[in-house]
Parts: sequence; C-alpha cells; structure tokens
Amino acid sequence: SDNDALNNSNVAVESASTSLKIKNFDDYTLNYSDESQTYYYSSKNPGTWANGLKVCYIDDVADQIIGLGVTNPSGLGINVGVGVTTPLIDVSIPGDGVTSVFNGYLKGIITEIGTSETGSQLSIKLLSRVSSDGVETSITYNQNNSFASIESGDTLYFNDSNGDLIGLANPEGFIEDFTFAPGSTILSEANETYTAVSSTAGGTGSGATFTITRDSSGDIDDVVVVSGGSGYTVGDQLLIPGSLIGGGGNVETFTFSGTSVGAAATFTDVTGTTSGNGVGASFDIERDGSGAIIDITIVEPGFRYSVADTIVILGSNVGGSDGTDDVTITIAGVTDNDSILVTVSEVAGVTELSVTSIRDWYNEQTLGLESSVVFWRSIADKPITTGYTLERNGRNDGIHIVVVDDSGEVTGISGNILEKHLGLSKAKDAVSAVNSPTRIWYKDYLANFSNYIFAGTSPSEASDSFHQTSPKATGFSSGFTPFLVADGLWGQNANNTTFSSIGRKTYNLVGGSDYNSGGVTLSDLSTSYDLFSNRDEIDVNFLIYGPSLLSELESQAKAN
Repeated sequence: SDNDALNNSNVAVESASTSLKIKNFDDYTLNYSDESQTYYYSSKNPGTWANGLKVCYIDDVADQIIGLGVTNPSGLGINVGVGVTTPLIDVSIPGDGVTSVFNGYLKGIITEIGTSETGSQLSIKLLSRVSSDGVETSITYNQNNSFASIESGDTLYFNDSNGDLIGLANPEGFIEDFTFAPGSTILSEANETYTAVSSTAGGTGSGATFTITRDSSGDIDDVVVVSGGSGYTVGDQLLIPGSLIGGGGNVETFTFSGTSVGAAATFTDVTGTTSGNGVGASFDIERDGSGAIIDITIVEPGFRYSVADTIVILGSNVGGSDGTDDVTITIAGVTDNDSILVTVSEVAGVTELSVTSIRDWYNEQTLGLESSVVFWRSIADKPITTGYTLERNGRNDGIHIVVVDDSGEVTGISGNILEKHLGLSKAKDAVSAVNSPTRIWYKDYLANFSNYIFAGTSPSEASDSFHQTSPKATGFSSGFTPFLVADGLWGQNANNTTFSSIGRKTYNLVGGSDYNSGGVTLSDLSTSYDLFSNRDEIDVNFLIYGPSLLSELESQAKAN
C-alpha cells in the first residue's frame, strides 16, 4: 500500500539522498529511468530495509599507474586529458605465425592524477601504437609486454590537445627538486609564511620563486617551489636572503662613542634603541680603571639592521646616567646569517619525464568497504570493451556492479556480497555476446535482474563534488584532442562511441523511510485494493487480512 511517508533508499546527485518513491517496476520504467533523474541508484522498494547497502562500481578508466618522481605535474601542464607517448624502438611484435619489428611510439591518455610517498602518479589509459610513418593502430593493454604497456625506465612525452609537446613554453632547466640549508631561528617570526620569494644570487638560470614557512619555534619548516624558472642545472646554488624572510641585516662591524664614568666594569648583554628597523642586537661593554670604554663585543647580531643605523644604549645600563653617559653604536657593516641556500638536485626538460615506478591499475582497486578489504580482481577480471561495442567501433563500455551489505544491518552478515552484475555495458543497445538477446545496458539489466537496486541518471553527465566523481575522456576524437563530456555520455548506442569513465566508486544507499507512525490508513488500503478490481487482468483468490487499523470501525471496513 502507498503512503506519503515512504521513501526509497537512494544515492542522490550532489547529495547523500533525495526524496524518491518508486512503487514498482512499472513505475520505474515509466517515471524514473531516464537521464533527467536526480539519483544514481535506488532500492527496488521503499522503506528503511535497504539503508546501509553499498553499490560498488568499477569501469575501465585506466590501465597503469605511472610514478614520475615529480611533485607538481599540473605545474608542468600535465593534467587529466593530456596525451602521453613513449618511444618504441625495434620492438618485436608477435603476429599470426610471424613476428615483426616495430618502430614508432605507444600512445595513451591521462585519466587520473594522484600522489604517493615518492611524488605524483598518473593513471594512464593506453590506446594505440603509432608507427614511424604515422599509421595508428588501436591496441588492448597487455601487462609486462613492451609493445602494449609502459615499463619502468621508459621516457614519457606529453602532448596538449593541439598535439604540441607540453613544455616548449617552459625552457630547459625548470627546477623540479632541490635541497636547502635553513638560516637562523627567528622566534619573533614564528609561524610566518613568505610567498613568491626570489633568490638574489647563484645559479645559471633565472625566475625561480619559493614559498617559505617557519614553525612555532621560528625555524625554517618548509621550502616549496612556486615557479621552477628556467635555465638551471643540477648543482646550482641559489641564495634566498634573510631580509626576505624576516631576518638579514645582522650587525657585523660598528663604531661607538661614550663618556668615561665610574671604575673598571663589564656590562653584559645590554641592548638599546635603534634609529632604523633592526631588532634583537645586544652587546658586552667593558670599562677600564678610569671608566673609559675600552671594548664592545657583539652578543647577538640581531636582524634587519642597515649601515649607518645607530643603537643608543642608556647610560644607566653601563654605570652612568641616562642622557649624559649614553653609549652610541653606529653600524658600519651588516651580514646575512639568516639566508637560505637552495641546491638544485633535479631539473626537468618538461617535455620528457622518466617512469620511476609502474603498477597495474585494476590490481590495486578495492570495493571500498569498511568491514573488510576486498579487491575487485577477486570478484572478476577487469571490465573491458564488450564484444558488441567493439564490433561497432565503440570503446570502453564495460562495467561491473556489486551490491554489498557492508555493515550487516540488512542480512546480519557484515560484508555480505548480495549480488554481482558483471560485464554490463554503458551502451543502450548492447546485447550479451554469450546470452543473446539479453540486454546488458546496465539500467535495463539491473531493472530486470537485480533484487535490490534500480539505476537512475548516470554520473557521466557532469562532475559531482559531493561524491567526488567526474567523467574522464578515455580517448581522442582526433590526434590528441580528447573527447568532450557530451561525446562519452552513457546511454548512447555503441556505434562509434568511446564512452567516458569515472573509475572506481562506492555508493551508500541511505534515506529510505517506512510508513509514518500511524501506519497504513484505510484510504491507502482502498487505493491499493482498487488495483485488483479488474478480474480479467488480475486473478485473485483471496487476500490476507493483516493487522488491524487504528480503530474498530476502520478495521471492520478493511475486512469488508
């Protein structure tokens, strides 16, 4: 029976859940199955029964995870959608009974960018081999084969949508990595950050800038390159002056004047008032037997002083009277004990980077459960382009969907895998190659064969900041121009369509609700009984009475 309080558990677009009541299969087909919906997945029936179920999804967004050992690929112009190539020189490729020698390059597209302990990593979808005479042939990724995969140590080149090598606008010698020797501790500058700081000396290049931070003790905590500049070489040493990071201007030489007063004495760590911006300088002052000042030595050189600044030390601090016996120190020279020395350890040609590590993308993907770690590879082989789509010059439609009771709240078994729907398709007209004419368009398949879920709009329509998904191009329309979002939308026919991907995603079904506190009303039941009124369409022998209603009269009316 229907009721206003009923709601299906669901996963909403840009939120956890939405108001959604799908009464049955027919209601779904007529009203809730198109791409205008505001949910991705829902339970088959309203109620709280499905709250907590997880819908685990995966497609073929990438083949390999490539480690490059660089920290900021985006700063080099390396982003999702950029083309990747690596040379293939005298590579043997097996054919039908023979082998051939191939020269050219392997071509792919970046679909994800992440980080690891050793730097950034790129997820790459491999697409084709291009021969030295320009003939391009589509390929299927083949792990550990040089003719169909990238290997550790390979050199990668990156191409923008125009086919130009990325980095030509950034000359050779772009600082990619460095070490640094920090300057002095400056407690008064604790927790300060200095942005876009330039070096003033050293090195063969120019244009590098850095962001520098101090910790709560005033020590240099971190130095991060903002712009790598150009023209630098490994071993270059760049000096960032202390004056740009809260220090510098340390007192080194000076002259002084003062009166003779009192007897022999030494006054330690005395300070004064400066005529400039300096702070922190202190001195030991020694008088001889006649009271004359015979020596002044620096205890702390301070910071931010300039030549010709004066420091006036009150007479009362050196055995005399204020005003009459003040000591005046005039700064003759300053030094910089607070500078940072940056030593360049790696420069990038920007147009090429070496592969430092390589991993199979699918082998590392899990279902994303909280109760246990389950790898997708233990469920099924990687989803790939279905035979139906491949025959029609389409690409990348294959997906797997698994329904899991992660918490055990539905079945009582934590991590219970309820359903596996494998080898489904993003193509609306796709048909199973092994069980024709079964339709494997994932929406139709789930509607017909899942006991738990319907599918609504697809995440290929747009990025979703709440669920952190975005459709990624998995190929190029021509050259190195990636397909647009509209080109890769799910729900198109397979012919000549290269479908976009979102990778691995785990969704939580929430928001389901049962009847309100009053339960089912007599009016609700009457409406439900009317569905069985046509005896020619529905043969009903008897109906189970069920529980009574809120009043005796309503219960009698229900029985009648």
